[in-house]
Amino acid sequence: MAEAATIEAPVVPVPVPPRPMPKMLPEARFSLASYATNRWSVTFDPNTPYERMFEPDFWSHVGRKLRIGDIIEVHAEDTTWFAELYVVAAHRLSAKVVLLRKVDLAPASEVAAPASPLSVKYRGPHARYCVMRGENVIAEKFQTEAEAMVELAKLRNAF
Repeated sequence: MAEAATIEAPVVPVPVPPRPMPKMLPEARFSLASYATNRWSVTFDPNTPYERMFEPDFWSHVGRKLRIGDIIEVHAEDTTWFAELYVVAAHRLSAKVVLLRKVDLAPASEVAAPASPLSVKYRGPHARYCVMRGENVIAEKFQTEAEAMVELAKLRNAF
């Protein structure tokens, strides 16, 4: 029986394509946010509809100050909400903004101040009007209740 002859082909290396270098952030595109963009604050008029701020001509008086990428903080005058807007287009007489976030808040009138432990009490002809914390005398010998109330206000600010 005759053996079949095998022909060996020369081994040719397969070229490996070079790996592309991963893209890096150029330094020119990296800067302080306070240098590249502005952050503005607006107190929103309660007589203006909320949706009005998304109309480009709403910003006509301040459009020349805005740049693309600026952030506008919008505070409701009655403190019932807060919104953050992003400027996507800015022109001399208009600006287009998009909402980043809106937070509904409790009105300031609903947030009760904590009860003060300080009070004014008349303690007789010698001590007169005194500022008290519970049963402890903090300040005494005020001739009038009004003088004691002024001192009470000062102490509240100090605490």
